[in-house]
Amino acid sequence: ALQPQLAAFLALPSAQFLQQLSLGPTQHEDELMLDELAGPIEDAAPPCLRELFLGSTSDWDISGTSTRMPRSSSLPRLQTLRLRGGSVSLDESIDLPRLRSFTVESGSLRTESLHAIGAARWPELESLEIWFGDPNYGAKGGVTDIAPILDGRGLGKLRHLGLRNCAFADELVEALVASRVLDQLQTLDLSMGNLSDRGVAAMLREAGRFAHLE
Repeated sequence: ALQPQLAAFLALPSAQFLQQLSLGPTQHEDELMLDELAGPIEDAAPPCLRELFLGSTSDWDISGTSTRMPRSSSLPRLQTLRLRGGSVSLDESIDLPRLRSFTVESGSLRTESLHAIGAARWPELESLEIWFGDPNYGAKGGVTDIAPILDGRGLGKLRHLGLRNCAFADELVEALVASRVLDQLQTLDLSMGNLSDRGVAAMLREAGRFAHLE
């Protein structure tokens, strides 16, 4: 099991100086369920930890994996957080005062996760990337569920926004045209979604709204 291995590792004196941690499957693992790894991190997160990647899935099919975010209270100095899994569970009250980059890569992100992201407190955040997923795999939610993000609420320093793997890409583009957050962005990533002629036409009609993007 991965959980006791991680707990033993984090208990080592040298682990107190760890700045980057990337966790995925060990050799010959039959399953890639990383939910259990959140516990040891919550219990003994290295005080110097700045970057955490939960879900380094390598060649695994993402749809057969799962990941849980550790409670943000255990990671007060974290600057980069990346979560990857077919299903990803987030902290209901995300409060990461030093975080600069947050990425969640999922094939089935749920409405409650979108609400948690929208209500998160991360005043230093510069990069936000969300993979929404496919309703056929359990993804839920739509444009209204990310309204705080489109409004730029609590995201004064955001410069990169990735809204990827999205099954409502046309509606998303139309909402972006009218959004406040678009004005402050330097880069925008809409890849892997189901953008159609309708969405492209909306972008062309309002090309000036996107002209400042790098």
